[in-house]
Amino acid sequence: MSQDTRSKAPSTPEEAVAQYAAAPWRAHYGDAAQRADRLRPFPLFEMLAWAERHFPDRPYVTFRGHTVTYAEALELVERLAAGLTSLGVGKGDRVGYCMANHSAFALLHYALWRIGAVAVSMNPLYPADRLAAQAADAGVTAILVTDQPDEADRFLPLAEVEPQRPRLILARHDSGDIREPARLPEAARAVGAVRLSDLLAEADAPPAHVDPEDVAALAYTGGTTGAPKGVVLTHANLSMNCQQMKSWYPQLTAGMEATCVGAPMTHIAGVSPILNFMTLIGGEIIIQPRFDPDGLLRDIDEGRATVLLLTPTMLVGLRDLMERRPTDWSRVKLIQCGAAPLTPELMRAFQAVTGQPIVNLFGMTETSPAVVYGMPEVPGGELATGCPLPLTRVQVRAKDDPGRCIPLGEAGELCFAGPQVTRGYWRREEENATFFVDGFFRTGDVGFVTEQGFVHVIDRLKDVIIAGGNNIYPAQVENVLAEHEAIAEAAVIGSPHPYRGETVKAVVRLRPGAELTLAQLQNDLAGKLSPVEMPKLLEIREELPRTPSMKVSRQALRERERELMGVSGPGAAG
Repeated sequence: MSQDTRSKAPSTPEEAVAQYAAAPWRAHYGDAAQRADRLRPFPLFEMLAWAERHFPDRPYVTFRGHTVTYAEALELVERLAAGLTSLGVGKGDRVGYCMANHSAFALLHYALWRIGAVAVSMNPLYPADRLAAQAADAGVTAILVTDQPDEADRFLPLAEVEPQRPRLILARHDSGDIREPARLPEAARAVGAVRLSDLLAEADAPPAHVDPEDVAALAYTGGTTGAPKGVVLTHANLSMNCQQMKSWYPQLTAGMEATCVGAPMTHIAGVSPILNFMTLIGGEIIIQPRFDPDGLLRDIDEGRATVLLLTPTMLVGLRDLMERRPTDWSRVKLIQCGAAPLTPELMRAFQAVTGQPIVNLFGMTETSPAVVYGMPEVPGGELATGCPLPLTRVQVRAKDDPGRCIPLGEAGELCFAGPQVTRGYWRREEENATFFVDGFFRTGDVGFVTEQGFVHVIDRLKDVIIAGGNNIYPAQVENVLAEHEAIAEAAVIGSPHPYRGETVKAVVRLRPGAELTLAQLQNDLAGKLSPVEMPKLLEIREELPRTPSMKVSRQALRERERELMGVSGPGAAG
């Protein structure tokens, strides 16, 4: 990846700051993005109310064959908001949701925002003790779960979490209609659990004053740097972020679009790029209980899904399926990819089949999450991660000195500021002081910005391999491995080495029927990687470990590697 885009390097950090302040990326904005300075934050409930006024009969949420229109959704949200109020939930109170994908996800969020309460994401894949710690940290007063027996039983102890002792609310897991009564076993009754359907009161909720600066969500991170942290996101953060996204996509028509979502909606992407963005444009959200590539291709064939947000893992599954199942992509207007880096090989392969470019989405929970979007159609943007969204400011700071801004073209830690950036972590003052510098959030990602304004994300700062004093970026090696005909998926980590400190190890999942040895791999990659980047170790696995947000977990691989090598200490964290 070339970084020789500089002409005259600034001589001082102040001159480097001025380079970024000039915002060269604005030259690539379309008309809507250029006018983004007119955008204003608003309480999130206003989006649903607006969409209901303009598209009352338009499908809003479809789940398990049941569709709720915008008019029906607004009525259910008002009734649910009243029911939550009757439970004692009020402005500023935190309410958790811990469930697989479900239509109740959308309706609960807007009911909470209607009364000024705060939605708290809780990953149902987490073990019970971690969920209990998260419930205590957030101070939730209630938690929405489903009545699926294994889930309901596992979540019962959450009702005993002190000091709040939150009420459990049970939704029917096998129905898309939240009016269907959930099963309420005796053990659930004993801890005061209630059915979601019983909260659908006949009256509207009382008026509530909600300010854009009020907290709307506590979105817990996946905890790749330690215990999960609650990211504080306001109505302003989330409403501005979906407006920023809308300005990026003028090809979308209000009241005419639909998306199909199979990724876990407890992730921040389920809230902002899916729920809020589609509500903002009056779109339909087709919810899969879990990712079903065949079902997604069927929706695409039938012209139901026009906007897609996928992960690289999903793209791999779709690519393999599409080789056997032709699909009509002509009515799809937008394909986005986020959650993990998209390799050039996968991007080319998918575009060759669909005839459509894939738009990179880069962000994180702390940025609501969208902060950089791809511009594959703009010269110079084909191989870049993208450009900062409108109203977003970016700087690159020295990796060893976050107080020092470095020039365009030089690699360092990417730092962002803007209306979508969090004010900080919930009750984590010490970490807030560490992660923010001069008003910019430190992402922990290594990258650079070209003179043309294109952002290139290279890797996670903590994932950099240091071998014999050389910095090796795993993502760059992984991009090359992804082009190998035998490799379906790859992760690169540093393995402890007594002399070099670390050595490069490739952990791969092979394509069906493929075979590969380290010698073959090194021979095939000769000339494509430098000698220091060349994998010195190869491990073949049937599956690669994943984070709760379905990214390949280099941290899990590193920790296992250090255990196997008999190494302990801070190097295992990450």
